[in-house]
Amino acid sequence: GMWAGGISPFTDQINYISIPTTGNATDFGNLSAASGHHASASNVSRMLISGGDVSGVKINTIEYVTFATPGNATDFGDLLLPHHYCKGGSDGSRAVVGSGFTSLANRVNDISYLTIATPGNATDFGDLTVGRGTSSCHASLERALWGCGYDGSVRSNIIDYVTIATPGNATDFGDTTVGVDAPGTMGNTIRALFVGGVLGPGSVTNTVNYVTMATLGNATDFGDLSGTAYDGEGTGNDTRGVYGLGLCWSCGTVRVNTLDYFTFATPGNATDFGDLLHASDGWSASSGD
Repeated sequence: GMWAGGISPFTDQINYISIPTTGNATDFGNLSAASGHHASASNVSRMLISGGDVSGVKINTIEYVTFATPGNATDFGDLLLPHHYCKGGSDGSRAVVGSGFTSLANRVNDISYLTIATPGNATDFGDLTVGRGTSSCHASLERALWGCGYDGSVRSNIIDYVTIATPGNATDFGDTTVGVDAPGTMGNTIRALFVGGVLGPGSVTNTVNYVTMATLGNATDFGDLSGTAYDGEGTGNDTRGVYGLGLCWSCGTVRVNTLDYFTFATPGNATDFGDLLHASDGWSASSGD
């Protein structure tokens, strides 16, 4: 499992862990620039890091690393437009990237796709049901789900989905238990978890919701993070999800390097996993498992 980049301060560092073994992260390599708020997607070999923000400038850069070989990121291609707070996932072959901001006033509903094995530029896939930033995304072998986010007026509880093999517009999946922006996500092929987020001015949650990927419907409460937090991100294998909290409100409104973990099959509260090498938020996370 890997976490790339981050903001406050901006960093180019890539950390990695072994998901089955609790403990602290190890240095993997570096992105081409210190950046954050990008999308990630992966297969068993590669992690793609797409778009993001370099010190306030939105970028369309796509980079990749190979899980088996620690080292620096390599250029893959470009997204259709520069944006940050975009989120992505994959079915193991195709990566999809959607939502985000091209500017503070412009929240996009674009979805684009890439073939992970073949470096190149993104292709248009379709649109989300509404333009929003600060959403989250998890993908399984068939579907990609985007949940929550901020459309400029309300914090959404909407979950959209697409079938990754079939380009087209997103369809409503259901709703999370509460509308938030800047949540994170993680999951396996069965469940997707939507984690934390901002409820409103001065109000942050530690709630974790889940849905069953194969069954349209509303989310159910899963448990709680170790702190109220937002702008974090997680990843996992078939059994366990590991989550980097990001900006922890209950810790004193500070960026933290805390990693929590959950067992996907068993709803419940987070357990301590270890620490990332740096305290930040706005990183992207993915796994080769």
